[in-house]
Amino acid sequence: MRNLWWLLIQLQCMATISTTGNDSDVETCMSMLQQKTHLDRNEASWKVNNYIMAAYHKAGVYLSKALQLIIFHEELGEPKEDLGQWITPCYTFCQNLKAPSRLLVDNLNASLLTKLRRAAWPKRTLVSGLTRNPLTMVASAYCYHHEGQEPENQLMDTPLLMSLGLEEGTNATARLLLPQVEYMASVFAEPDNDTLRLRYEDFVKSSESFDQQISTLLDFFFGTGEDLITDAQRLSIKEAAKTEDEKRNPEATYDESRNRSHGSNDKCKALAEAVLPKIEPSLLARYHELQHRLGYPVGST
Repeated sequence: MRNLWWLLIQLQCMATISTTGNDSDVETCMSMLQQKTHLDRNEASWKVNNYIMAAYHKAGVYLSKALQLIIFHEELGEPKEDLGQWITPCYTFCQNLKAPSRLLVDNLNASLLTKLRRAAWPKRTLVSGLTRNPLTMVASAYCYHHEGQEPENQLMDTPLLMSLGLEEGTNATARLLLPQVEYMASVFAEPDNDTLRLRYEDFVKSSESFDQQISTLLDFFFGTGEDLITDAQRLSIKEAAKTEDEKRNPEATYDESRNRSHGSNDKCKALAEAVLPKIEPSLLARYHELQHRLGYPVGST
């Protein structure tokens, strides 16, 4: 219907400009053309591209989910029930696995991404994801589950980690978490032009750095012009995203469903990081390799 409306407007403008040359008539036509452009812009991002936000355990899952809601639902108006979410395992959270905008948690690897892009062709599939220092992820995951958080988590074996001390616990956590870190590296160690890697560390370093990451993400998804979103929408997203900045809003890490922060205890993390060099040598060597591939100093936390 809109295509027919657009054709009629074009014909009217052509006739008006060629026969009258009246400035007011031309201005009316231009206004109608601009209205059509605005209508198309609201639809363009969903029709032209697919958007995937990838996240991995203890590397910004909650932040990624919050940003998906802010960008695509709250600010761009995609109905919340239409957003896609694919978590491994699904538990009760998976929905709309073929949605134009999707959050993938603990499952996106290079092989799956190739399949998703082939299935979406000729639409582009733009992928953004947060990475984090792999050894920091291990220390954070151990402390989080050692406290008994997420007992239902089928990837991390919380009951086991609750029973283990620092050295045994970090070693076990490193084994359990390795597949997710491998997946993360397979996609983001050498990202292609349709893949954006953002570091979790840069989101929590400072408010200025947080804002820069949001700008980079929006420019990647929607370009720097107004073809896909308006400048007003871009500004509104940036302002709304500030609620997820831990430096501005300490409550950003609060998980209402668990009545606590979804972060890990800082004291425990410091102790866990201190014993990471005692992880069994072959496993530690693998993490060092992953650190190198992802651009983190080998052995750092």
